[in-house]
Parts: sequence; C-alpha cells; structure tokens
Amino acid sequence: MKFIDPCNDWAFKRIFGSRESEPVLIGFLNDLLHGGRPVVEKVTIIDPYLPSQALKLKNTAVDVRATLNNGHETLVEMQMFPMQSFCERVLYNGAKCLSSQLGRGTDYSRVRPVTVITVADCMLLPAEHGWLSHFSLQEKKSGRAWPASGLELIFIELPKLRLDKLPASEPLHDWLAFLKNATDWRSIPRSLHNPAVRDALRLARQDSLSPAESQTMTRRQMYREDQKNIIRHALRTGTEQGMQQGMQQGQRKAAHEIAEASLRRGLSPELVSEITGLKMKDIQKIQSPPARKRAPARRKALA
Repeated sequence: MKFIDPCNDWAFKRIFGSRESEPVLIGFLNDLLHGGRPVVEKVTIIDPYLPSQALKLKNTAVDVRATLNNGHETLVEMQMFPMQSFCERVLYNGAKCLSSQLGRGTDYSRVRPVTVITVADCMLLPAEHGWLSHFSLQEKKSGRAWPASGLELIFIELPKLRLDKLPASEPLHDWLAFLKNATDWRSIPRSLHNPAVRDALRLARQDSLSPAESQTMTRRQMYREDQKNIIRHALRTGTEQGMQQGMQQGQRKAAHEIAEASLRRGLSPELVSEITGLKMKDIQKIQSPPARKRAPARRKALA
C-alpha cells in the first residue's frame, strides 16, 4: 500500500476538500483550533475538489474553503514553495473572504469570523517563529482581543518541526506525522489513534485514484520537483556568485594594500601598477587620497 504526498497541492485538496473530506476536515479543525474538543460538528465545504479542476490549480496554493456549524468561515491552504509577499497575500485573501459575506444593505452584525490556516512545506516566517504561529487582532499595549468578529491567521511550517520532540499527547501529533511521513508508510501505522487521520490516509491511498487522477497527481508531483530544482539551482548559483564577488573584493583590497606599501617604499607608480594589476588612475588615487574636510573652528563665545 502506498500513499500520495499530502503536501502536494492537488493531493491536499483531494484529502481535505473533497465531498468525502468532511470528517477529515472536522477532525483537523477541532485538533488545531480547539485542542481536540469536538466544537466543530459540521462543515460545508465550498467548491469541493473535482477531477476536472485539476488543471486549474494555482501554482502555489490550493484553498479549501468551508463554513462551520457556528457560521464561522475557514480557509485552509497548502503552500509548497516560499514566495515574495506571501504574508500580504494571506492577509488579502482573508480580508476578501470577510468582506464577501455581506451584500448591499446587509447589516454589519452579520459578519462572521474568518480563520486562514496555512500549512507550509517551506519556511515562510522568520526563524524566531516556531512551527506553529497564531495571529489575531488585538490592542497593542494590553493584548486585549478586538471585541468584534475578526480575522485570524495560523501558520504551520513543517520544516521547522521536530516530530520526535513533540509529545504524542499533542492533538496535532498524528496530523503532523501524516503530513511529514505519509509517503514513507506502506500501511496505516498502529501508533495512529486519531480516527480523522486514519480517514485522511484512506483518501490518500494511491490505489484509490482513477487512471486520470493518478496521471494528474504524477504531473503535479513532477511540477513540484521541477520547482524545487529551480529553487536549488537559484540558491546554488547565488551562493557561487556571492563567493566570487567576495573573492574579487578581497583581491581588490589586497591589491590596494600592496600598492600602498610599495609606494611607501619608493617604487614607481608604473611598477606598482604592473605588480598589482591596478590601473594608473587607481594608483594616483592611492598616492593622493582626498583631503579630509576640516571641521570649522569654533568661535569664542562673546563674554
């Protein structure tokens, strides 16, 4: 038995956003938002996954949008790669979801809270933020929460997580193990006791895919690997260029120091230029450094 990679955007939407995903999404939201308590009893998944939508997926994230039994709205995203201005995009998407609740003439009291959950297979926030970050609107000095329905942003950054340091009693433990290790499993581990995670694994079974779905999954996985290789190449190229620039700067600095010492010993500028490879105009600048401006003399105060 093999399982598809839940951190692939297409697979994530299939597992958390399909018509069969309600028990999975309910379990995930209760464990993340309510410490495992069964506060969320029902979800209505908006725009659920359909195989025909596979070619329309965004390159960076897939939204699972759901309305909870208390009227609250939730967006769940899988972020596969870091991107510029991602935090601004998350804020914009949440605000757009919040504003779309009201039509013309609708009373503002009908606004319901929106929670945007980002599961990231990359690092998005600075290193001082842990693997789980929770942001909400509050008063700056006292920390009191904004009294009206608001916007919450939650980030789970998988690369920052040390699963072996996380106690098994943590409500999210089985979910995180699933997200990080599912592709290595060949059966449902006996250590997984969370029934919603076991449901997620059943949706993630590779042999449950139709031929068309399997082909789409393969294409999305190839796309993901291609993007990772592009990022690796860019990082490697940037590092090499940085090292080369550093070496060049170091060589120029050393050449200037040799030129200064040689000129002090009385060598001719022409010979110094030949030795160091510096141009004559650079040698002349070393010979005649720009005069420092003297500070204006202070006038004596009148008695």
